[in-house]
Amino acid sequence: MFGIKKWREISMNQRLYGIWLGEVMFCFSGEISEAKVDAWTAAVRRLTLEPGIRPFQRAALRLAEVRYPVVSTAQVRASATERKGLIGRSLEGLALSVQDTWEMLLNWDGAVLTGQQIHAGGEMEFWSKAAQFALDLLLRGKIAPGIKPGTVSGRRRTGQASAQSVWVPSFTAQEDEARFRQLAEAMPPICLAAVQFGSALEEGSVLNRRMTLLYSFLTAMIDNEVRRGNEQLGRNLYPVRARYRRGYSPMTELWWNELLGSGIPSNLQGPVAEISQMIEEITDTGGVPPRDQAQDHKRKSAGSFRLCLRIEPEESGEEELASTDVGNNQMWKLSFWAEGVEDPGCFCLQD
Repeated sequence: MFGIKKWREISMNQRLYGIWLGEVMFCFSGEISEAKVDAWTAAVRRLTLEPGIRPFQRAALRLAEVRYPVVSTAQVRASATERKGLIGRSLEGLALSVQDTWEMLLNWDGAVLTGQQIHAGGEMEFWSKAAQFALDLLLRGKIAPGIKPGTVSGRRRTGQASAQSVWVPSFTAQEDEARFRQLAEAMPPICLAAVQFGSALEEGSVLNRRMTLLYSFLTAMIDNEVRRGNEQLGRNLYPVRARYRRGYSPMTELWWNELLGSGIPSNLQGPVAEISQMIEEITDTGGVPPRDQAQDHKRKSAGSFRLCLRIEPEESGEEELASTDVGNNQMWKLSFWAEGVEDPGCFCLQD
């Protein structure tokens, strides 16, 4: 009897936290005890949202390295080193696919979870609002064709790069960009707790990391829904597809055809220069993701040049060199130069 009572106590009042890992929503309880994690998993798998949605029923078990609280890197460089030195803790949880994440967040109701003895963290409400923002952009057609670096699998050949087609949010309207920035600023700190896959989510100001993470989430939701629509359209998309011929057609035609597909886009592989140029051109056309304006302005305005000292032998005529002992009496000249931070090969002599 005592064992049954103890199990019931463990099974009640479960916690639920969620962080975005770029491709999946990782949900966890924060517990490290195997018994408590098993009880949490069983309780969450039974979770049912209206209208009869069970988002965790097919979720896969996964480990993720999580660190909390998040230390700001916007203050000084030393703090950035300190944050990287923090030791994360591997936690077991459930990884929701993009589709299951989308359905769960659009039907999110904290009261329903409380009624099922599950207490969600405040970040889940934030992700729900972000999903609603993605839905609003979709309904108004505020999306654009985009591109992202491809996934690395196996050994990559030297001089080769890869990219993938992707549908991204479009913030051409000022009110949409303002809403995006407000959401990013309101992001709970726990959302940045994961040891993430890319350096863009580990570097820069806190606001830039929040924007990068939110943009990744919106892109995944939008891309998934557009490709589901492509699947329903089927052959109706054939007239707008490019007639790509391998070895003859430009890479952009293959990229366009991948945008009109319904499954996971394949990697577009080619020389680094060609792939980099294509990414730059498509990104500029589709719109650059919003950034922390204060940090970007600081980077551009401060540190453009640094002071350098240069010491070198003073030029002398051939007669002087012949009549003097070079090792003992040679004259040296000290000069001041401004070196470009962005381009170290740029030097300007300072009088």
